[in-house]
Amino acid sequence: KAKGDFKAALRMAKKALTSDRQSVRASLLQAEVEKITGHCKAAIKTLKQVEKQDPIYLPEVVEPMLECYQTLGKSHEAERYLSYLLDEHGGITPLLALVDLVRESEGERAASARIVSFLRERPSVRGLDRLIELHLVGSDGNARENLMILKELTRRLLEDKAAYRCKNCGFKAKVLRWSCPGCKQWGSIHPIHGVVGE
Repeated sequence: KAKGDFKAALRMAKKALTSDRQSVRASLLQAEVEKITGHCKAAIKTLKQVEKQDPIYLPEVVEPMLECYQTLGKSHEAERYLSYLLDEHGGITPLLALVDLVRESEGERAASARIVSFLRERPSVRGLDRLIELHLVGSDGNARENLMILKELTRRLLEDKAAYRCKNCGFKAKVLRWSCPGCKQWGSIHPIHGVVGE
């Protein structure tokens, strides 16, 4: 895209936020443009606004924020922020991102301990799937075969599952849509929570 396109997109996002300070969609768009154009500090600041706007959309913030922190060489700050999100709001998406960072800095055992601690409080198929993945690394023989069976089971449970649902009409989607194709409402589609969801 041309530089002018990014400037125009940034202007539009900022204008939308002036009209509606609670617009998560505008914040995510603004942060995406800031990230693409190399303004990672600004993108992180923008992404942090989502918590105040509507914390239900925090899973959408995790990946771009992590990319920005890593671009800046600040993985430890990412760990702190993800830990904060987990403490304040829960959710499997920040946990899995945190587990990846812990795995890099402290190894598989520490990463596994994080997931186990979470799963004791809140069962999650996505969490179990990642735990199996971590244990597969050092396994062999029968133990590995058993873990592979469990891994296939979690894969099947997760495949083709909708990640989002409209709170008005129940329409389900795999990706976030801002307008519901079912009832045509704006901002009514939220991440699905629960054992197989967020």
